[in-house]
Amino acid sequence: MKKRISAAFAALLILTAAAPMHAAAEEAPQDIHISVETKELLPEEIPANRLVDLKVSVENLPAFRTLRIMLEKDAALTYPFPGHLPDPCDALARVGGISCSSENDPNTNYLSCMIDNVEPDLFSISGEIMTLHISLPDDAQPGDFYSVRLLRTYDKTNHAEVYVETDEAYYGESYFTELTSGGIRIVPAAPAPPVQQPEQPQQQQQQADPAPQQNEDPEPDTPDTTSPPAATTAAVTTTAATTSAALTTTAAESTATAAPVTETTADLTTETTTAQLTTSGTEAAPAAKTESQPPEKHSALPLILLGIAGIGAGAGAAVWKSKQRKQQE
Repeated sequence: MKKRISAAFAALLILTAAAPMHAAAEEAPQDIHISVETKELLPEEIPANRLVDLKVSVENLPAFRTLRIMLEKDAALTYPFPGHLPDPCDALARVGGISCSSENDPNTNYLSCMIDNVEPDLFSISGEIMTLHISLPDDAQPGDFYSVRLLRTYDKTNHAEVYVETDEAYYGESYFTELTSGGIRIVPAAPAPPVQQPEQPQQQQQQADPAPQQNEDPEPDTPDTTSPPAATTAAVTTTAATTSAALTTTAAESTATAAPVTETTADLTTETTTAQLTTSGTEAAPAAKTESQPPEKHSALPLILLGIAGIGAGAGAAVWKSKQRKQQE
């Protein structure tokens, strides 16, 4: 009898020790995420039946036996029919299904969805897990947003929380580090893109470098007066010589003409000779003005005048001498 008690006690100890070892083999999940899609629609993109699908996705979820997801939609949204059930993804449909209810809550916006795996093996998934169908109101306008929120806990009628359960453990809402809500946003129509004007070809004048500007008022060429050309000097010399020759000729003519006048009185001879000399001197002056050369700074007029004066003095002396000889005779 004692041997049987000892054997039963030993077996109990072995089973007790084995259970903790088995539980310790499973690692607790870390950083579980659940998210609801946010969809943006233009007014013209709203379906005729106003039914819109939103996908629900999970990440970092351990292989499970049961999963609970709790939702609360905008009051303006409606489910397409009473007792609405989201559609499970294809993989989930093969291992089990979804059952949803409001848990006898009059709040028709609240929905608790139980996802069960009826297969012997645990179900593992990452990504889309189910699709939610909801209807937009008739008065939806650009700028409106209709939310579908993920709930961590719900305490209206009784306490409920999001969780995942395996064959060995239950992981409550504290293991779900991120619950991202979604919804439907109606966006205004995008403005038409501006019409692009064809590029105008740039003028060549704008592309080319401007030509260097020249002096608009160039200074006129100033003749060099510091050293007059030889031709000018020669012209002046020729003019003086011509004038001298003309005066000499005139004086000679005056002398020759004076001879017949000596028969008259001395006063008449002197007056006639003087008049002829004055006339000759006056006629010689225009010869210098007929030259086409422009006047220079150093004019030859003083030399001409001196020459005329000298010739006149010589002519007067000749006439006086001639008068003296005739008186002596």
